[in-house]
Amino acid sequence: MIVEPSYRSFSSSKTIQLNTTSSILREDKVSIDYSSLEIPYGIRYYSFINDNSALFFNLSALVDIPFSGTITYEDHPNFDINSRASLALGIGFISNDKYSIEGRFAFPREIISKKLHTTADHSALSVILGYKLF
Repeated sequence: MIVEPSYRSFSSSKTIQLNTTSSILREDKVSIDYSSLEIPYGIRYYSFINDNSALFFNLSALVDIPFSGTITYEDHPNFDINSRASLALGIGFISNDKYSIEGRFAFPREIISKKLHTTADHSALSVILGYKLF
């Protein structure tokens, strides 16, 4: 069983094209600002290479606890971010039972409720460096 909480923060802006009801394209600037505590918990399987090193494989459920999060449009209503749970897969290497490196993919999850036919998904690909204290 593994539990590996982490702090996440993301901020970005982009100009997008919107279709209006009259089929005219127009531009709008969208900004996102999001921070949360992500708590993956799940199972890990070790495949030992020798006495000092091993490969490991993870399957985790991700619980995301948002601290703040908004998607802001210049000319449209803003949306609050309400992240949902997701799954993640990881593969890594551990040496001397202390140092590790892992690649983890978090599957897409909806981050806003479906309002006004708007959707937003979030997925992540992470490289995690670790040091075991205890």
